[in-house]
Amino acid sequence: MRDISKPALARLAGLGDWPGFDLLSDRAGDGTRCIEVKGRAGTGDVFLQDNEWAKAANLRDRYWLYVVLGCASASPALLRIQDPFGRLTGTTKGGMALRLGDLRAVAEQD
Repeated sequence: MRDISKPALARLAGLGDWPGFDLLSDRAGDGTRCIEVKGRAGTGDVFLQDNEWAKAANLRDRYWLYVVLGCASASPALLRIQDPFGRLTGTTKGGMALRLGDLRAVAEQD
């Protein structure tokens, strides 16, 4: 897994400064995952920037949204959503605002 969350790291991976996701994960037999990570100290809705939502639209099944809830707690929870563009709707406000309930409804179950 490679961190590409900062422009210099993205350039080292051969990408532009703002690729629209934070991590590249090459998984044997599963291909490459382009992962956007969002964290919340407690719970709450998630906001994707325009470039993140556009990349989700372009990459579809290869794009994953990982939402970590309860980052400030002793027991954080991870929601993993493959193809958020195809599975979620939201409100546009200079990006895409996604409701927590919708995220939970489509997240992978462990």
